[in-house]
Amino acid sequence: MRFGFCSVEQLRSWIYKDEWLVKLHNCGLKISEYKLYSEHVYEGNTQAIFDSRQVLHKQQFSILEYFNLSAQI
Repeated sequence: MRFGFCSVEQLRSWIYKDEWLVKLHNCGLKISEYKLYSEHVYEGNTQAIFDSRQVLHKQQFSILEYFNLSAQI
């Protein structure tokens, strides 16, 4: 099982400060979007959990580019 977010809004409600996103970027983290079947996702109020065996990788992004924070490097 893996933890993540069902939407950008859910992610930003958990990691709401831009400076935290910059620090995560500086540690080498990236944003990954996954396509998966809805019956394998369990959405909570703040996060989601999903079975990593039932997912297809869709796309990966730089945190700074994804949130248009490149000017804050």
